Amino acid sequence: MKKIVYLFLIMFIIVGAASAAITPPGEVEYKNTKTDLGGLIVDAETGKPIKNVSVSVMTSGKKEKVANTDKDGVYSCDNFKPGSYKLVFEKTGYKKVTKDKVLIKADGSLTVNITMDAIEAYDIHSNILRLGSF
Repeated sequence: MKKIVYLFLIMFIIVGAASAAITPPGEVEYKNTKTDLGGLIVDAETGKPIKNVSVSVMTSGKKEKVANTDKDGVYSCDNFKPGSYKLVFEKTGYKKVTKDKVLIKADGSLTVNITMDAIEAYDIHSNILRLGSF
């Protein structure tokens, strides 16, 4: 009887571990396997992917490459020289996200996943008011 209980306990642990490793339906997971730089961009509040986010990769103040996220919020770029880069993520209706000193190594790929905060209507109006108060 104890052997049967232990067997069921072991099966339960294995099934639980295997199901935890699977991405739930409807959720997108991005793992960088074949590009030098890539990632997933999601809305900070909803966790949903954001499409058409502009991703600028810069070095020494100039743009090296620009990519846009696809419908699943995934972006990718390749063929970078090893070094330190600045990444800028922009989309209308969202606060700009900047990542400085992102190191791309010669021997591998880099995944940079981002969450973006939506701009509240108040934020837009307060900026207009500041501009109008010169």
